[in-house]
Amino acid sequence: ALPGDFNRVNTAMAAVALIETGIPPREVAGAILTRPYVPGRMELVAPSGPGPEDLPTALVDFAHTPDAVGAALAALRPQTYGLLVVVLGAGGSRDPGKRPGMGAAAAAHADVVIVTDDNPREEDPATIRDAVAEGVWPRSRARLEVVEGRVAAIERAVEIAHESGPGATVAVLGKGHEQGQEVRGEIREHDDRAVLRAALDRRSVTG
Repeated sequence: ALPGDFNRVNTAMAAVALIETGIPPREVAGAILTRPYVPGRMELVAPSGPGPEDLPTALVDFAHTPDAVGAALAALRPQTYGLLVVVLGAGGSRDPGKRPGMGAAAAAHADVVIVTDDNPREEDPATIRDAVAEGVWPRSRARLEVVEGRVAAIERAVEIAHESGPGATVAVLGKGHEQGQEVRGEIREHDDRAVLRAALDRRSVTG
């Protein structure tokens, strides 16, 4: 029920472990075919009510390293026949070396990479955005946009995906289940899932 080779491998290993402990294979098969729900991990986000059929598939994931970003988008690429649009940033005050790698990993799979803010903490958000963007351009064919403010970036991603036509996917990476954004010692209320749902709702109304 989850996309991607890494999820298949993890599921297969779990199935083997369960069978080895004596659980009947039929019960294991039933369990692994049930769609799981793990907050912020490849979590699908739908509009609040019925929406037009051409709304993009939308999800959030906690991926916040180059390897994790690459794995998440590689899982989504085969099932996306329209544009694959990714929103990501990098945390401030730690691991600055991974920032270009995150941008490069996103650009290796996505059609559009929107670089924005994650948890800037004590750093200048623009400096972090520039470092992530370095990994995107000019090393790939992906289109790059740098958008200040995570809410604006998510809204822009939905706009691009929706206007591109059916079959698009929006992946918002980095924060997953988190419900706050840390800026200069202050935790501001923010939930990628709520912002993404609101953006989809607006598209449902405007068409």
